[in-house]
Amino acid sequence: MNINWKFVWIAFFVVAIYPSCISADPGLFFVNNCDNPIRVAVRFYEPVNGWQNAGFFGVNPCSGVFLNGVHPTDENFYYYAETTDGTFSWEGQVGSPGDTSQRIQGRNLLMRYRTLEIDEDGNYEYWIKCGEDKCPNYTQYDTYTENCGKGCGGE
Repeated sequence: MNINWKFVWIAFFVVAIYPSCISADPGLFFVNNCDNPIRVAVRFYEPVNGWQNAGFFGVNPCSGVFLNGVHPTDENFYYYAETTDGTFSWEGQVGSPGDTSQRIQGRNLLMRYRTLEIDEDGNYEYWIKCGEDKCPNYTQYDTYTENCGKGCGGE
């Protein structure tokens, strides 16, 4: 009996390696509708490990990315974001119900609390923008779009 070793190695890769890159939990797609690159830190809940902090993730201008390793299991979510040049930031407010202070990568961050819904693809999605529309070709807003807080006259 001849064994097709090429097939065996491909099967091994698919069974042993590929599933480790997939999660049954939804991902978090974060959209930057600003003309500046941003970095984002998040806090999300996992039933086995409890609340998890992750960041910082870079998001290019006028684009969105799945945050690597972030798989929330419910709609509760915290985030902090800032432009890489320090011009704008999206942060929680002292005394605001639900906002929380967390230490991420050696920084104390006041994070905003939000609730999210699953989109049609089974993932969470969150949009932010810098004041007025900066990305005319990327304007598919949903109810979670919000302006920056510090630096641009937003909330």
